[in-house]
Amino acid sequence: MVERIKQDRVRFDAQRQLAYRMSGSLGMLLVLYAQFTLLTDSNPSYLSRAVFAINHCALAGFSCWVIWALRRGWLLLDAVERIVLWFFAFESICFNSVLPPLFGQGLPILLRETIGDDIWFILVICTLAIHLYSGRRGILMALGFYIFSFAVAAGRVLVADAHGQDDGSGIMVIQIYVMAGALLCFLFVIARYRDHMQRLQVEYELLEQMAFNDVLTGLPNRRMGYQVLQSQIALSRRGRHPLCVCLWDIDHFKQINDTYGHEVGDMVLQALAEHLTSVMRVSDTLIRWGGEEFVVVLPETLFADALMVAERLRGTIAELPMSWDVRATASFGVSCYDGIETLEHLLQRADLALYAAKAAGRNRVMPQDTYPN
Repeated sequence: MVERIKQDRVRFDAQRQLAYRMSGSLGMLLVLYAQFTLLTDSNPSYLSRAVFAINHCALAGFSCWVIWALRRGWLLLDAVERIVLWFFAFESICFNSVLPPLFGQGLPILLRETIGDDIWFILVICTLAIHLYSGRRGILMALGFYIFSFAVAAGRVLVADAHGQDDGSGIMVIQIYVMAGALLCFLFVIARYRDHMQRLQVEYELLEQMAFNDVLTGLPNRRMGYQVLQSQIALSRRGRHPLCVCLWDIDHFKQINDTYGHEVGDMVLQALAEHLTSVMRVSDTLIRWGGEEFVVVLPETLFADALMVAERLRGTIAELPMSWDVRATASFGVSCYDGIETLEHLLQRADLALYAAKAAGRNRVMPQDTYPN
């Protein structure tokens, strides 16, 4: 489960990097367009043109730096995102809110700039704030920045309207900001819903893992084992394929716990589960049946082959080196599904074979008393 979360995180980070590289490329195109409109507009003063031209160069250079930093891996992705957030916030406050009215920018130009890039800057900044700062802090940051930008634009519209300088552009600016606010609320709801669903999915998978997997070894537990066996029996009946089951447990495991402690006993169980899983076929299933008892499900395996598999696993356990002064052995009972019996009867015959292995001296493999030809 933890490994899956790590893989999802790596995949999500790769998607974020791709999105930022694409956004940076589109941002440079937008800056070039803004500079072109500035050059073709004869209304701004030379000082205004110079200031905004310098700003456009800074934006283009910053976009190039972000793309290059992501490609080279100079900074962590979260650090790059925070730098982008505060750089854009500074740019928007200075060059979209404070400086334009000082340079005498009228409402028609305000409307054009709002549609062109101002409102998109605000949406990007607010979205980054909600994403980077979880909970109430991110919401307050995004809300504060949006209200400030909206208040400046609305103030300019009201001042122009009071002086009779509004040609209808002001109401359109207000409408754009209101629609942007609605879109921002919608994005926030979507983000919160996505986070909620992801959290529920993780909790569900954790509960499922706890319900069907053994906590100590990570193997399927007895509940899951019954489902695996029932499924394999159904496949064996339908396809007339052979199916064998090995029931085994660790010899004198109580003595290991009494001599070395339960912690060492748990480590022995973990080491055996990990090693046997690595040497078994992908189609086979190792199940912790309870305590020191395990079940190996061998689909499409003839009885003679199942006995060889059990003998190989027994030898592997006996020869497995451990970090403690412990030597573990195991006894195996093997049964083969006859095509008509119940799961309980199949396991009962494997259990009788296991009991016979113990009675014969342990550390050995015993077959069922009867099996199909």
